[in-house]
Amino acid sequence: MNFDFSDEQKQMRDAARKFLAEKCPPKAVREVLDGKAPYDKELWKGLAEMGFLGVAIPEEFGGAGAGHLELCVIAEEMGRANAPVPFSSTVYLAAEALLLAGSDAQKRKWLPKIASGEAIGTLALFEGKARCAPCHAGFNFTDEGYHNIGVGMEADKPDLGRFTLTKVEQHKGAFKTPTLRDVAPRPPYMHDGSLKTLGEVVAFYNRGGTPNAWLSSAIQPLGLTAQEQQDLVAFLEALTGEVAKEVSSPPQLPD
Repeated sequence: MNFDFSDEQKQMRDAARKFLAEKCPPKAVREVLDGKAPYDKELWKGLAEMGFLGVAIPEEFGGAGAGHLELCVIAEEMGRANAPVPFSSTVYLAAEALLLAGSDAQKRKWLPKIASGEAIGTLALFEGKARCAPCHAGFNFTDEGYHNIGVGMEADKPDLGRFTLTKVEQHKGAFKTPTLRDVAPRPPYMHDGSLKTLGEVVAFYNRGGTPNAWLSSAIQPLGLTAQEQQDLVAFLEALTGEVAKEVSSPPQLPD
């Protein structure tokens, strides 16, 4: 049994190795590691032009339409060169997630952008800087808890939420964390419908909600850039999907 690469795969490996030797010498890697740039933008652009970012993306979505073995060939060369680019998070996390679970519309929107280098994939915002995960956790993206995020609290007589039932002071203005699944098709948002778009929701959280005496300690200004806010909205839109028939259908009850 022959486990060697095919001639075509070897040609791809050699092309990637030559390109990276020219465009990604140790000096260039060190400049990114020691500098403020998050990645080497020129190298990223060049990888896209060489077709390496879309090597495993089907041709109908702007990729090369090769396969996972070819992707491994490129990934090995990227590791050999210590390429300072978001290859792993974008190409074999984000792209593969879209191919496996994305809708046709999501694939057509994002896969060509990944192949061209226009889009960078990561979960870092949701779990990190944007601080979504503490409350929107688990398979259903909710902690099933109640939190005061400040919505409507600037009113003279605000809706006090859970407090109206429990009479616990700390529950004033607290409302249950909703799931984020299929969040895009069901505006408006918040318990009072005051925010019309997901962009408005992200901007609200980015400001740190509305200050009030019972505001949750988890709600703080986030400092997201305009691009990061757009990326977060795109992630929320990607949580739209179809539930498998065997899961969504009502059970068969005995006569």
